[in-house]
Amino acid sequence: MSGDRKTRRFSIEGLREERRQRHSASYQYDTLASGVTVRGGSLNTPMQNKIVNYDRAMNETIIDNGLQGNAFIVLGGDRPHGVGSGEGGAGTSIHSKGNNRIELTVGLGSRANDGHGPEDDAIVSPHPHADAAKLYLSDTTRADENFGFCGDVRTFQSTITGLADTVNFFGINGIKFATGQPNNARFGSEGVGTAHGADVEAAPKIILAAGNHCGVYEMNRNVNVLQPITKGENMIACVEELSQILDLLIGALERQAMIDNICFSALGIAIPPASAAVAGRSYESWASYITSMGQLRTNLATWQTNYCTLGGALCIASPNVFSS
Repeated sequence: MSGDRKTRRFSIEGLREERRQRHSASYQYDTLASGVTVRGGSLNTPMQNKIVNYDRAMNETIIDNGLQGNAFIVLGGDRPHGVGSGEGGAGTSIHSKGNNRIELTVGLGSRANDGHGPEDDAIVSPHPHADAAKLYLSDTTRADENFGFCGDVRTFQSTITGLADTVNFFGINGIKFATGQPNNARFGSEGVGTAHGADVEAAPKIILAAGNHCGVYEMNRNVNVLQPITKGENMIACVEELSQILDLLIGALERQAMIDNICFSALGIAIPPASAAVAGRSYESWASYITSMGQLRTNLATWQTNYCTLGGALCIASPNVFSS
């Protein structure tokens, strides 16, 4: 989960020679009212770093932070990587609306060269698998294919897609993920469709794919990697019903034990001189059996209480996370 501990916090090895020399000159900046001076880079002062030039397409507007960083806001056509990629590369214009995107990228090409990034002053095209982090908004694209998600490839869809080492959301008062129709939707006779007018399923899937695998693995049979999430309340109902079945089974075994005890006692009476031995042994076995069944019934009640009581520490249904 943590980063590579061998990664140095600061290095000038990737800089061109003139920028190395500028760094070695130890530029200093008065940054505080107290007159404290700091070396370039500390306290968010300018530093000598690689210059990464965005490979701009003709229809793109670029907002960047000049020579002091590697962060870009791009407005243009759908372009996941090179100028020939995406719906922008194909010249797609559904219903004459063109194809449009807003892309926020930091660390352009940062993953290249085993994480060392591009050469200093290189011209670099965007790429979802090469850039450090990005948020990609498009009105028509193939996000599943372009970003490499497993499973079905949806075409001509609008998207908000992100990619980074880690993606974190902190909802102070909750987080919701929903699919399907928004409440009180007022667009179209059948509610909201896709950005280009296609119908939407009543409840499109929510896919959580750890490892990004969507196929099957083989054991004694083929097992799907992606499987439906268990519904907590239904699972509780299942366990409670199973508990009732086990209780009935315990009762049946107890009754069978009583019948066996009567039969063995009668057998002892009918075949002397084994009468006393058989009767005593029969009673001992029956008492031990009934004790075991009683303990089993107690364990069953505890099991049901532990796992089926909402709010309990061992309850199989989460009180905080809900899914459909």
